[in-house]
Formats: sequence, structure tokens, C-alpha cells
Amino acid sequence: MTPQVFKARVQGFSTVMIALTSAYLVYYLYRSVGRAYRFSLGEPDMWINHWRVEDSAIIAQSTRVTYFCIWMFVILASTVAVIAALHLLNRCRKGLIFDAVTARAVQHVGGLLIIAMIADQLFGAVDWYLLTKHNLVNQEPIQWAYDPTDYKTIALALVLFMFGWVMREAIEVEQTNKEFV
Repeated sequence: MTPQVFKARVQGFSTVMIALTSAYLVYYLYRSVGRAYRFSLGEPDMWINHWRVEDSAIIAQSTRVTYFCIWMFVILASTVAVIAALHLLNRCRKGLIFDAVTARAVQHVGGLLIIAMIADQLFGAVDWYLLTKHNLVNQEPIQWAYDPTDYKTIALALVLFMFGWVMREAIEVEQTNKEFV
């Protein structure tokens, strides 16, 4: 495969991925923000009817707002990571594949995914506590739950970050070598 064919394929694939990722981002925001708002603030009965919440529990508004704000942080961290991925895909669509800015964009996507997944893990530890905080009998403590999917995503994010770092360093070394020749 010639470099021109490779570049054209990467540009075409990136264009398709931009469309799919943009559609996913809109769907993700609509569903996630809507679900968090409805559960926390918009439809109070959803919280009361949760299987972990006792019938006698009276949920304080501050708990609902805290739950919503924590979820919004996780949602926004994930959104920023997806926007960084769109930026990376757009650079590839323009044919800017092997340069330091693209390598830095790969690093940013990996780093932002790591932050989003850590936020998700931290919120997951607080989730049951906030849901059951106002129960009279069955209050859950803050506890961490193991989800292998989250660790796979964190591992992938670390690989992306590492790949971007190595790619950027290699590009900078190549540029330094060209200056000496």
C-alpha cells in the first residue's frame, strides 16, 4: 500500500468515525443528562421507587442535588474525552496523521478517558450510599464495586496515553535528527 492510499483510507475512515462519534455524543448527552435529571430532580418518585430505597425514607433535596452534580461531573468528563477524540479524528481526516500535535491529541484522549473512568469509579463508590442515605434501617456505606469493563477501559486509556507519548517523542527525535542532517 502506498503512503497516498494509506492516507486516503485513514481520511475516509476518520470521516465516517466523526459522523458516528458525533451521533453517539448527542445520544449520550441526551440519555445521560436526561436520566440523571429525571432520577435526581425531575421525577422524585423514581428515587422513592428505587428497589434500594425504603418506603419510609424522605429524600433531602440536598442529597438529590449532590447526586445530580456528581453524575454531571462524570457525564461532562466523558463528554470532554469524546470531544477530544473528535478533535483527533478531525486531524486525521485532514491528513495530519504523523505530527506532534496529533500525537499530543492521542495523549489527551487517553488522559481524559483516564480521568472520566476514575470519576466513574469514585462515583460508583458513593452511589449506593447516596441512594440509601435516608433509609431508616438499610443504609449502605461508601463502598467500591468491581466492574471489569471499567478496568478494561482504563487499561485502553493508559495504552492510548502511552502510545501518544511515544509517538510524540519519536516525532520530536526525528525532527531533531533532520535538523542535524
